[in-house]
Amino acid sequence: MYPYFCELWLEVLLSLYVNFCYDGADLKIYCQGIAKNTAKNIMDFVTTIGLCAGTLTTIAFLPQVIKTWRSRSAGDISLSMLITFLVGLCLWLLYGIYLQAPPVIISNFVTILLNLIILWFKLKYK
Repeated sequence: MYPYFCELWLEVLLSLYVNFCYDGADLKIYCQGIAKNTAKNIMDFVTTIGLCAGTLTTIAFLPQVIKTWRSRSAGDISLSMLITFLVGLCLWLLYGIYLQAPPVIISNFVTILLNLIILWFKLKYK
């Protein structure tokens, strides 16, 4: 519904704009400007969502690191889970690098570091 409404609204505005202001050549330049600004705003919004998601999922892992460090015990944490999670994070990091997506790169890099800390605790306090 939302994309259709936006397209309809844009079509009405552009038709009014064409009728009152510009000929065809100027309209093409104007439409390219609208498309460029709209795409930039959408990408900024999507990047913000990605950064928020990455921050929250990374912070969610932090209490486990703190608890393991304070208790000096990682017995309740599954080694296979940590290794599987680490491999998944590395794949996400590669994917983010390939897409050149800072939210994916940053959040997965930090989470890899946190996971490695817990893995080190797991092996040290065994």
